[in-house]
Amino acid sequence: MQISTVPKSTTLIFHAGDEGTSSVLLIECVPAYSSGVLEIGKRHIFASRGNRKLWSRRRSCNLQFRIQRRSCLSEEGIAKLNLSREKIGELSFIPSIAKWNFGSAERACLEGVAFLSDDNFATLTQTLTSDHRPGWLQIELAWEPKGDGIQFGWEPDGSRIEWKIDDSESASVDVVALTMGFQMFDLPWYKRHPVLWGTFVVFLLSLLISILFMGHR
Repeated sequence: MQISTVPKSTTLIFHAGDEGTSSVLLIECVPAYSSGVLEIGKRHIFASRGNRKLWSRRRSCNLQFRIQRRSCLSEEGIAKLNLSREKIGELSFIPSIAKWNFGSAERACLEGVAFLSDDNFATLTQTLTSDHRPGWLQIELAWEPKGDGIQFGWEPDGSRIEWKIDDSESASVDVVALTMGFQMFDLPWYKRHPVLWGTFVVFLLSLLISILFMGHR
C-alpha cells in the first residue's frame, strides 16, 4: 500500500555542534493526482483537489517528510522506533492544535520520517545538490487486511485508503519503503509554460502587424 506525493520544496539542514554533525533532508509534499484518497479518521483527508469530493466536509492535510541517516540514532533510539529491515520509518498524523489568545488554530498534518544508510543518504543528497529536482515521492506503508489501522476501501482499484483512527489524537503507521523519482534535465521554459509562451507569441505577432500597418499609412 502506497501513497504518491509531489515534492514542492526540498531543504537540506546541516547541524554541527559538540555532539557531532547531523544532516536532515526536509521535503514538503502535496498529494499527487495518482495517489487516490487517504481518508484519516472521520474528519481529515490526504488527496489532490481533483480527487476530493466537493461536498465533503473532510479537512485537507499536507505532508512534511524528513529523511535522516540511520547512524545518527543511538541503539536506544533504534529500539524505541522498532526499526528493522522491514521498517525504515513512520508516517504520523498530527491533529490540529487550537490556539488561544486570539491565535489561529494550527491545521492537522501528516509528518513522515525515514532513516537511510549512510551510503543511500549520501547518494540522495548528492543527487539533489546536483540540480536534479525530485519529481515524485512514493511512500510504502504497512497495512492490515482486517481489523483497525490502515487498509484499502471497498473500491476494486485500490484508489481509496482508510486510516481507521480517532483523528482527535496522534497516530502512526510503519513506513516500509521509499521511492523517489528525479528529473534529470529541465525542459525549455516555453515547453514547461505553453500557455505563457503562446500568449507571448500572439503579443509579438500583434505588435509586428501593428508596426507594419502603421508603416503603410
